[in-house]
Amino acid sequence: MAHLQLESVVKSYGQTQVLHGVDLTVPGGAFCVFVGPSGCGKSTLLRMIAGLEPITGGKVLIDGTVVNDLAPHRREVAMVFQNYALYPHMSVYDNMAFGLKMARMPKGEIDRRVRRAAASLRIDSLLERRPAALSGGQRQRVAIGRAITRDPKIFLFDEPLSNLDAELRVSMRLEIARLHKELGATMVYVTHDQVEAMTLADLIVVMNAGRIEQIGTPEDIYERPANRFVAGFMGAPRMNFLPGRVETKAGEPVVALGGGRTLPLAGAAIGALAPGQAVSLGIRPEALRIAGAGEPGAVPLGVYHSEYLGGSNYIYLDAGDLIPQADEHLVVAAPASQRPAVGEKIGIVFDAARLHVFDEEGNAVGA
Repeated sequence: MAHLQLESVVKSYGQTQVLHGVDLTVPGGAFCVFVGPSGCGKSTLLRMIAGLEPITGGKVLIDGTVVNDLAPHRREVAMVFQNYALYPHMSVYDNMAFGLKMARMPKGEIDRRVRRAAASLRIDSLLERRPAALSGGQRQRVAIGRAITRDPKIFLFDEPLSNLDAELRVSMRLEIARLHKELGATMVYVTHDQVEAMTLADLIVVMNAGRIEQIGTPEDIYERPANRFVAGFMGAPRMNFLPGRVETKAGEPVVALGGGRTLPLAGAAIGALAPGQAVSLGIRPEALRIAGAGEPGAVPLGVYHSEYLGGSNYIYLDAGDLIPQADEHLVVAAPASQRPAVGEKIGIVFDAARLHVFDEEGNAVGA
């Protein structure tokens, strides 16, 4: 179980810097996921760990050894690519055995490793087929099996499920999670899909514009986002944001919203903010609910759109004077039984205990 360390890692293409001093420690045996929007540098960082991209500055260490100048095959890592990267003229067996043959491993050991990996991935009946005769999910299993046969210190996955349909993505997520538990190996996984990040990771690294915004467990990232970017990126539908200003009401600190409404401040945010300070309130769709008939404190809003998902219903509401921007909406996660009609006015109740407060720079307050 190798541990990985990045120290002030920088990447530039000419005068353009795309990674800005990345520092990260991945403990041995962890499943670490890099997540972020397209172009944030996550795949570039993965390729630098693999040795496929040269490092402009900083250090990459595996088990305490600096590997900046080591060739990819000497780093004892194995990479699973988005496009599978299988040899079309070779059988499944030969694809999985190829790297071992190049390393001049004895035939008996090659055969043992290939058949063991194939059995663990449930593709042992496909060893004589060629990639063209396989489904997308089977091809990805072969690519993962090829990595397993190398018995690497670290597995690297570059968006391995993005070419699969929705059902296969779920089954392969389960397969990869099972393999991690079975192998106990260190895995670093790149995705832009937050569902993959939340369901697979022990450790999530949220990236944006070549920088790390936050590192933490899935629970940390979702429940205690470090800033507005993380709060808005992690979660589907995204977190609702309401502009406001800190005021005092009856001697207690509150956030004044549009339309003369106020919400109380709670926890550490009370002492961290001064009256008159502009803030953003963040609240997840599941922390809003439809009020009962005549319930006090409900905010009346009109239904703009709803998305029925079988087990739940996402209701998009015209935000009225709560949000100045005309194209912004509040989203409520409601039970499937609650299906108000478009145009209907409904009352919404905020769970004040689940509010997130962000300052003018977008940093979380009192987190």
